[in-house]
Amino acid sequence: MDNEFLTEVKELVAEPGAGPRLSDLVNATAGHLIVRLTGDEFDVAAPPSIDGVIDRLDRYVILTTDLARAVALGTRWSGEAVRPIWPSVIERVVEAVDRAHGQAMWTDLSLYPGVLLLYASGIGALAGGRYDTLRAVLLEPRLNFHSRWQSAVERLYPAAVLDDRQAARVPDLPRTFAPLSDRAAADVRSLMADIVPDDRAFDRLFDRFEYLLGLTYVDVTKNGWGPTGRFVADQYGTGIDQVIEAEIAEAGASWAPLRCGLFGGSAERLGESLTRWRKHVEAVRNEARWHSVR
Repeated sequence: MDNEFLTEVKELVAEPGAGPRLSDLVNATAGHLIVRLTGDEFDVAAPPSIDGVIDRLDRYVILTTDLARAVALGTRWSGEAVRPIWPSVIERVVEAVDRAHGQAMWTDLSLYPGVLLLYASGIGALAGGRYDTLRAVLLEPRLNFHSRWQSAVERLYPAAVLDDRQAARVPDLPRTFAPLSDRAAADVRSLMADIVPDDRAFDRLFDRFEYLLGLTYVDVTKNGWGPTGRFVADQYGTGIDQVIEAEIAEAGASWAPLRCGLFGGSAERLGESLTRWRKHVEAVRNEARWHSVR
């Protein structure tokens, strides 16, 4: 961990006029990360190996830690002037890896640094109540997948990295209903101790982020499916879907994510997306209950 780099980020994130220096600093670290991610140690053409999954995940976490902590600090503390830095860094890191040729296991797994960056930045934004920044990191990065451009919310989530069928075969992943979501929670928690010191508060923020990620996915894609996560089983007792639905019912058109441009700023569009999302979450929750009693 580069404490000197992170100290400098902390000094700059809330300083008016520090945008150019902050951008240079963060992008230099992103450049170093990209060199490693595109090197031979993460060869996406290597033969697939379930036994190698944990090793790659562990190395991705180690290499991404400094940049992920920086973007979390930035989204938590910085304002409008430097907001474009965070989605652009996510886009740059994810797009640097050539996924056009290679083994699907490794090309999918190579998204994990992007997932860490998106989760750290999104949870940082939620910790600061900065829904405008949350909208930016979810929707502004443009990622090329099979010659089709997608936003970060459409591509950077645990099930895109490793589906449940594969995850169930990987030794040392949590033996839970959403193993990679639980793994991501542990990895991101270690990045954010100085931003969210309390474990219970972090659990609430993590589940809130995954719920909003899925709801936004359903809204953007107009699908009845969206990525869920560990909140479905509610093993941490946050009850986050009920909490958020109560917020929406009370706030209506003044709900903060709407005011900041998510769901096109339309309460009607939010209601339509929420109906589809609620139905999907309940179906997955029923599956989770069945899974837990097998």
